[in-house]
Amino acid sequence: MKTKLFFWVAVFLGCFGTAFSQEYHPFLNNSSWILYDTHCCIQTYTRTLNPGTDVVIGDHTYKKFKDPFPQLPSSLTPGTTNYTRIDTVYIREDVAAKKVYHIVNGTDELLYDFTKEVGETIFQYGHNWEVIEVDQIEVDGGTRKRIKLRTIEYVLGYRRVMRWIEGVGSNAHPFYPQCNAHNVASSSGGHGYYTKCSFQGDAHIFGEDDCMSLLATNSQSYTNPNITFSPNPFVSELTINSVVPLQDGTLKIYNVQGQLVREINHLEGKTITINRENLASGLYLVELSEDGQLAKSAKLIVD
Repeated sequence: MKTKLFFWVAVFLGCFGTAFSQEYHPFLNNSSWILYDTHCCIQTYTRTLNPGTDVVIGDHTYKKFKDPFPQLPSSLTPGTTNYTRIDTVYIREDVAAKKVYHIVNGTDELLYDFTKEVGETIFQYGHNWEVIEVDQIEVDGGTRKRIKLRTIEYVLGYRRVMRWIEGVGSNAHPFYPQCNAHNVASSSGGHGYYTKCSFQGDAHIFGEDDCMSLLATNSQSYTNPNITFSPNPFVSELTINSVVPLQDGTLKIYNVQGQLVREINHLEGKTITINRENLASGLYLVELSEDGQLAKSAKLIVD
């Protein structure tokens, strides 16, 4: 009798655990994001963070991302005085362990740990953080685990808070989730990054429900009055006019899912004509860079 009772208890507990176990949703699943930067002194603007490419470093394979918001090392390591901007980010994920890592100053460091529960701690960005809440949030296709952390010590008179979202990263910059950990839109000149949309492949996961509407209504991300795109909308050809001749320009065209659909390099001159080729009708975000620096970004419509 005891043997049978033990058997049915084991079966029940096994079923119970299966029913209530939470599936882990990978962070690096052909992921892309649309982010926006808010600043006290300049216009809010959006950027697209496209899917990474595989790179082997040491014993691990990382995703290499080109960050549209280059970071300063001092934002990652307190006290750093070298202000060369970091625009390339290396991320890897241990799906079985539910952990995400990134390279900081040549060292592999923990970025997310989705096994964390209330009361547990982690050291990041020069501070000790404590998990103060764990819950579930609704996203497209189901629910995801969300972890809320707060600094244990006071920083400039208050305790910072950041939130991790499984499979998304955070509601801030996915690679720097502490970026909106405090009120940055202040007279001190601070700024913060926020995730407006998160995608995995062609699937919208998190954020604004209609990213086409988002891109259509948000203001142009950067305005250089010396560079114009015309006509807009355009049917067959787009003309780029620049008062100062381009020496080695790069034009990138993104669709509304944040995917890079076309890249044209080595642009030169004051007037440049771009053929439509196989671009489908719709809304696009285009970014023109010169010598690695953003010169112009705008939303264009292809008729």
